[in-house]
Amino acid sequence: MIIEQSTLKGFRNFKNIHVDYEPGMNIITGGNATGKTNLLESIYFSATGHSFRQGKEEDMIHFDESVAYIDTVVNTDGIVETIEITLERNQKKQININQEPIEKISDLDILFDIITFVPDDMKIIKEGKSHRRNFLDEIIRSINPHYKKIIGDYQKVLFQRNQLLKQHKWTKYFKQQLIATDKTLAQIGAYIILFRKDYLRKLEIISKTIHKDLTGEEIRLFYDNPVKGTKYKEIVLEFIDGLKESYNKDLKFGYTNYGIHRDDMIIHLNGKSSKIFASQGQQRTALLSLKLAQLDLLHFHKNSRPVILLDDIFSELDQRRISYIMDHIKDYQSIITTTEIHHPSSSHIIEIPLNGRKD
Repeated sequence: MIIEQSTLKGFRNFKNIHVDYEPGMNIITGGNATGKTNLLESIYFSATGHSFRQGKEEDMIHFDESVAYIDTVVNTDGIVETIEITLERNQKKQININQEPIEKISDLDILFDIITFVPDDMKIIKEGKSHRRNFLDEIIRSINPHYKKIIGDYQKVLFQRNQLLKQHKWTKYFKQQLIATDKTLAQIGAYIILFRKDYLRKLEIISKTIHKDLTGEEIRLFYDNPVKGTKYKEIVLEFIDGLKESYNKDLKFGYTNYGIHRDDMIIHLNGKSSKIFASQGQQRTALLSLKLAQLDLLHFHKNSRPVILLDDIFSELDQRRISYIMDHIKDYQSIITTTEIHHPSSSHIIEIPLNGRKD
């Protein structure tokens, strides 16, 4: 699958811009604040139904416009489809595929896989455990669509348990309801633990090789979860025991303190925590290794060729590492922003003018 073209109207700093993309490497160049990252954001929005930036969706509408349009054309083995997104102030966003409204955001998942390296992705290394869990879950979901339902089921049961703790702890059947909910939560959670451990092991194997080639350093990944069992039934029983041990704390705070929603993916560089001890450059390269490993995993398991969005990755890398990354992604469609042009002669150059328009 490749992205053929994008048309943006009233989106971010763009009044009106149309961009054609090539199947291989596309380099978006231009000065600071010309809107290079906004182009990547529009593609990501078309693939996922949301932005990779924080903030309100209304903020994406040009300051003197009331409506923003994103129109993205994709081609999958000769089948051309158009994704249209309309953002209007004080209105719910509208997403159409081939002029037909989608029923749910997940309908976009079937069109194409996308991998990003944007500033917000550094949260995977630098910030709380939820960012690392979400990264791992994103990898699993993109390979195994059923995993999305499993995560959704867990969240529903977790919500029910938290409601019980908050509202019904003095009711007659509270204990019986909690026991039943704990069993269900443990059964679903056990599947998630097994999935996460399996895919984390695969991600580590690939990322270790990539990171060694890039830096000469060692990267290790660990799944931080208190369960010691390796079989499904063992994990279920341990999970239930963990919920029982957390019972008094849960009652006190009114929410569930034990479970897979508390787990972490620990990233070590040369035997030390990347979050605490790694430099900015080391953290950046570690994330690049993980993203390239994600790319390889998707290609191996799905035989798919994800679209790659890279935002200003050249600024802190030497030429050897730039060359390694370029070689790794050469068989995929990539869209890369830069203020300076570092590119093979075969790449397609897209220059954004200073006024943010390209009519």
